[in-house]
Amino acid sequence: MIKTTLAALLFLVAHNAAGFTFLFMTKARLADSHVTIYADIKELTPDGRSLNTAFEEAAAAWQNQTRLSFDVIREYIDPCIEFNGITSIAMTVDICGEHGFLGFLALASIIGSAPVPTQPTFIENAAIFFDSAVNWDIYDGPLESYPPAVQAHAQDFKRVSKHEI
Repeated sequence: MIKTTLAALLFLVAHNAAGFTFLFMTKARLADSHVTIYADIKELTPDGRSLNTAFEEAAAAWQNQTRLSFDVIREYIDPCIEFNGITSIAMTVDICGEHGFLGFLALASIIGSAPVPTQPTFIENAAIFFDSAVNWDIYDGPLESYPPAVQAHAQDFKRVSKHEI
């Protein structure tokens, strides 16, 4: 089996509240329609709401709009250490000690394998890294309905989570 690292699958640039999206598209697919994600984010929004709950809500939104099902387990597993079929997330200042986010809000990366190079890659591991230096908040509704001060200084963790999932 050929191991393929498919880093930089989805990025969201912290340029403005709307952001820009860069996609590195592959023929990657899930081996199963059920995904277990280990997520234990301790950080809270300025008004005390749980970022972990927002991540769970983002996964539920994906589940409601696709054929995928998600279980979010509130347990931290370091995505830089555990690579045995584990999908996990981390709130961190860098990507596995290698480099910072370079202006990105978050990074999703996957590791997969393909029986032969011309066949689709099946995702074995995934990791989502969130930049802990970002001022995270949670808000619903269209971005346009929020005051410019909120848009300029806080990023919606639930929207970014849904994008990365």
